[in-house]
Amino acid sequence: MPSMNRYLSTSGCRFIWMRLIWFCLIMLKWPALAEDSLCQSVQLEIIQNLTLERQAFEATLRINNGYDDAVLSNVTINLQFSDANNQPVSSSSDTNDVALFYVKPPVLTDIDAIDNGTIQEAKSAIIKWLIIPVPGAANSNSAGTVYNIGARLAYWANGQEQLVDVQPDSINVRPLPSLQLHYFLPGDVYGDDPFTQDIEPPIAFSLGLRIKNIGYGAANQVRIDSGQPQITANSNGLLVAFAILTGDLHGRSTGKSLLLNYGSLAAQESIMGRWVMTASLCGRFTNFSAAISHDDELGGRLTSLIQATNMYTHLHLHDVLVDLPDRDRVRDFLTSDYVYESDGEDSPVSNLSDSVSFAGTGGQYTLMVSNTPSGFFYIRTQNPLGGQDMVVKQVTRSDGKRMDLANVWLSKTRDGSDPWQHFFQLFDAGLSNRTQTYFVVFENSANANSAPVLHYIGPRTAYAGQNLMFAVSAYDPDGHPLLSTGPLPANASLTNNVNSSAVFSWTPSATQIGQYRIKFMASDGLSGDSEYVTLNVKEGCPARYPEWWDACGAIATNAEPNDYAFVNLGQVHNLAVQAYRLFTNLPGGAGFDIQWSSQNDFSAVNIGQLKQISTGFYDQLYSPYPWLGGFSTNDYAIANIGQVKNLFSFNPLQDSDFDGMPDWWEMNFCGSATELDPDADPNTNEVSNLREYLRNTNPL
Repeated sequence: MPSMNRYLSTSGCRFIWMRLIWFCLIMLKWPALAEDSLCQSVQLEIIQNLTLERQAFEATLRINNGYDDAVLSNVTINLQFSDANNQPVSSSSDTNDVALFYVKPPVLTDIDAIDNGTIQEAKSAIIKWLIIPVPGAANSNSAGTVYNIGARLAYWANGQEQLVDVQPDSINVRPLPSLQLHYFLPGDVYGDDPFTQDIEPPIAFSLGLRIKNIGYGAANQVRIDSGQPQITANSNGLLVAFAILTGDLHGRSTGKSLLLNYGSLAAQESIMGRWVMTASLCGRFTNFSAAISHDDELGGRLTSLIQATNMYTHLHLHDVLVDLPDRDRVRDFLTSDYVYESDGEDSPVSNLSDSVSFAGTGGQYTLMVSNTPSGFFYIRTQNPLGGQDMVVKQVTRSDGKRMDLANVWLSKTRDGSDPWQHFFQLFDAGLSNRTQTYFVVFENSANANSAPVLHYIGPRTAYAGQNLMFAVSAYDPDGHPLLSTGPLPANASLTNNVNSSAVFSWTPSATQIGQYRIKFMASDGLSGDSEYVTLNVKEGCPARYPEWWDACGAIATNAEPNDYAFVNLGQVHNLAVQAYRLFTNLPGGAGFDIQWSSQNDFSAVNIGQLKQISTGFYDQLYSPYPWLGGFSTNDYAIANIGQVKNLFSFNPLQDSDFDGMPDWWEMNFCGSATELDPDADPNTNEVSNLREYLRNTNPL
């Protein structure tokens, strides 16, 4: 007799990666090498692979042929999808269809097909489908939407047709993300000037990308790996070359890697990325477009979390900083009509270049902008110093505000062999119908001061009665800046060291539970940098755990402690994934891959599995494994929650000497967590140890 399991088993599969390939097509015009200054064009292509974690479900059906002398023939299986009200919903294996679920062609074991297939005598056939919901399947329901998946089975045995309805199993489709991409590229790029005999070095520019999650669910493990530009058309064989040198993610250098790990984006959250590029010749981008090509393996356009209508390209004027009190310190993209902010806001910008007067002598000038709006504006006016080797030292607004120098810049442009035109440009937020005055000070570039850069701190969590301590550091090629804060809560302090670093320390009391917004600053006396940091103070917990558990949402902090209960795979999975994400977001990267093959998150975990899952983390930390004996010590015993907590109590952010370089990174290169001096340069490449860490390069 044939038999089968009475249900169709489904399980969530959280490590499904969707790969999308992006093509950025760019047209550039270059001045001809001849004196007639005709334009020549170059077309190039940049291919980028975007991967992200997808929600998917694996369905398994087992059919046992109990006959020793009969074949099951004409076996046909049709999956059936319905909603919570048992109303049919659509599914398809065709990526060009319109459906709520994409069903990948199944993986078959001991059956040759699911449409008129055959199961041999005494064999057990296993059919596995991968099912991926399309955007909108969750119906914007924050709790998810329930669907049922069943199957109808038909087969012939001993000359008789049999029909079986497999009892459906339910799945909960969580809200899905939807990614909106804005690409940015400057108009003019600078390299060698073909109209001079000297060979001018290239000046770096950026290809920027803001990703915004406009969906209702989180987008997890978003990564973009960019390829080097490839020239696809060169009208006159110009000797021009392009290169992507490095990356920058939300204001932090990613080193020489072209892979930008955007991490997880919550619903409505945005993050900025940039690839730093060079061109060997001066030129101008005149057209910039992006197109998308989907991989059909996991549903193609049908399941895509990025629609072509949510892709935008812009020629931008400059990387500016919206330095209003409620904004972050990550630079924003300014175009001719909008400023695209790192927090996802898109604000209109007025061009007031025709409402400007600019006068002065020597290196001191007064800029007046009339009829400034209540919103953002920018101006471009002739640089009174022309092409002199001068830079902007300081700009002070009439109300006493010192302008961030990211919002004041000098530019130049030319048409063919015509002389260069030099401009002074400024971006600001105005006051309605008022004349705004700015006092501009220029200085010789040889005497220019480099502004300090405060290293990113980010939000922190503290607990009443427990000490919160972390390092604050800054970089300044001219010397050591002073680190300071705005008003601090009672008993909090910031202590400066002598190496451009300081230590923040605070033990909040039970009466200080709440949220605090503190401004951290780095200043060299002439210019500075700052960041507003949110400190969340919570009730003290009896068993202290690493701060990253709470910051990453790795545990339920209000759950009842039950350390002797057995742990299931889903709980370990969640903790391991959050730890892995934390590592990958650090400059040093994870350095290993976390593998996850099981689909049964409710199964118990034994100690051997727990050791295997956590080994990569301790290898990355250069720390001994926290278990007695070898790998074979009672590895088949069931693990409990307390053991998992203990095993994942490591802290990748540990910085014993508060020098801005975590212990594990220092251990990697010198075997000690405190030996490297952040300001030293042992390999004499003019990059300090601290900068080597931030770039993820070898300091030795």
